[in-house]
Amino acid sequence: MIADCGRLWRSLALLDLVAEAKKIPMKLSNRHLKELETAEFLGLELATVRDWRVRKIGPTYCKFGRSVRYPLDELLKFAEHSRVQTQIAA
Repeated sequence: MIADCGRLWRSLALLDLVAEAKKIPMKLSNRHLKELETAEFLGLELATVRDWRVRKIGPTYCKFGRSVRYPLDELLKFAEHSRVQTQIAA
């Protein structure tokens, strides 16, 4: 239960970041998320994000030494480009 609360708070913090990025993109354009934050942001398992990186698919990432970080603006672009438009049933 406590772990779920922690995950909820992290998710809310990420939503706040997204809202801020949409309002002031230049201010947060250099914000980078860690692997776990990226997985939570995209609603994926950490293993999926790591697998995509190894296979050179998925969102753009940066390496700072041995640290892997995902630019928030690139994650927003990736999510937007991953959207699938469906037809409305008539």
